[in-house]
Amino acid sequence: MKIPIYKPSIGAAEARAVAKCVESGWISSKGAPVGEFEAAFAAFVGARYGVAVSSGTAALHCALVAAGVKPGDEVIVPALTYVATANAVVHAGATPVFCDVDPDNWCLDEKSAIEKITEVTTAVVPVELYGYPMEPHQMNFGEKIKIVADNAEAIGTERESRATAAWSFFANKTITTGEGGMVTTDDPMVADSARRLAHQGLIPGSEYKHDRVGYNYRMTAIQAAIGLAQLKRVKTFLKAKQWIYEMYRAGFKNLPITLQASHPGHSWWLVSGWSAWGTNLRGWLAAREVETRPVFPPVCCQPAYRKGGCKNEVAHRIATGGFSLPSWPGMKVREVEFVIGKIKEFFQ
Repeated sequence: MKIPIYKPSIGAAEARAVAKCVESGWISSKGAPVGEFEAAFAAFVGARYGVAVSSGTAALHCALVAAGVKPGDEVIVPALTYVATANAVVHAGATPVFCDVDPDNWCLDEKSAIEKITEVTTAVVPVELYGYPMEPHQMNFGEKIKIVADNAEAIGTERESRATAAWSFFANKTITTGEGGMVTTDDPMVADSARRLAHQGLIPGSEYKHDRVGYNYRMTAIQAAIGLAQLKRVKTFLKAKQWIYEMYRAGFKNLPITLQASHPGHSWWLVSGWSAWGTNLRGWLAAREVETRPVFPPVCCQPAYRKGGCKNEVAHRIATGGFSLPSWPGMKVREVEFVIGKIKEFFQ
């Protein structure tokens, strides 16, 4: 039995939505599905505004600039995240400063982040890693520090507070548009700025008048049509992910595996854990056609970002031995049981 780490749940509804879009002739960013998807997704996450863009990285870039991050600023980023988080900060002209993470939930550690704040720090980017909910409003960063959340992996995550946030609809995310992303915010000025940045700096309502340097970050109507169809199924996807987590949790009882901390609002994008034998376990599973992923290596250790040194010890420990397991919403019980069975064999 070959078990991939993830595969999108795309079906007849998505095919019909694309066909309808193609038949209309409006397949670019001006097609009606784009605005419909923006409104529907913003409502789903409880935000007033949504701006659809071409990727999660583009969303974070636009969100940071729209929130006021500028060249010369420093932005606090957790070391344990995908490199795109730091890349978006650099795209905004700022410098990412890496803080350590919590040993249980693997997300930004408040104390470590506060220690990295300087007079030129303007923002903090909490990352809801693998779908764990963050509550930055409860953290003491100071009134001048902006919060721009990287929620690329957190579609369906439930939290008390909302921040300006960036989301991803890449093919392996909880809902997908193939590629694509979204900025959500309650701030009309942030929403307007993000939209203009994504549309080449175009002045709204004008014809080819641009008051700033922008980008071609627009989402197509075809992508948005897929997103609308996916959004109608998102509760089913989230329910499936919850029982996949529960099966893994029960199956790993008495095994030397520590799963990422649970939380009532966790959306379990990828069920992830740590073991002292994590690297060997991944090799064992690969030989038995079970695909896994390593936990992200600390960004501060990437060749592009190594100048400041790799000093975030918790992030290093989690990355050494951390792994993610097959977690797509269409998994069958027998497939999850197969993975659990092979892991139990490894530890026998």
